[in-house]
Amino acid sequence: MRPIKIEKSEERITRRSGLLIVNELIKRIELAKRIDKEFGKPGSNRGFKASKFIISIISMFHDGATRLQDIRHLMEDRFYQGLLEMDGLPSSDAIGDWLRRQGENEGEIKIQRTNGAIFQETITSGESERREIYSKTISTG
Repeated sequence: MRPIKIEKSEERITRRSGLLIVNELIKRIELAKRIDKEFGKPGSNRGFKASKFIISIISMFHDGATRLQDIRHLMEDRFYQGLLEMDGLPSSDAIGDWLRRQGENEGEIKIQRTNGAIFQETITSGESERREIYSKTISTG
């Protein structure tokens, strides 16, 4: 992903600029890698990885989507896809089929394990940062 630089401008920008921040967070916590590790490889060599489906759904929700067909708004925004260096998005039918398959294959449990690992790592990371700040305060105090 290209570095993000924010400046005040009179130019028109994509209304999805807020999604860049969401996608930066997704990148920093290595969500795609974690999801793909938990879900495994796609059933065919031409299929999308699980992370592509889940990150597409996350992006749709943050974009205000209310149904799977709203993925087309992200698909039609070439500027947004170019900023994120996306290589295509699954269609609404593909997302629906994938979600149904995951309902039969413990998909919810896999998501919960992924969320739990990220949450645990975040809590642990935050504790060490708080301890470091606290110890610096005490030693300089």
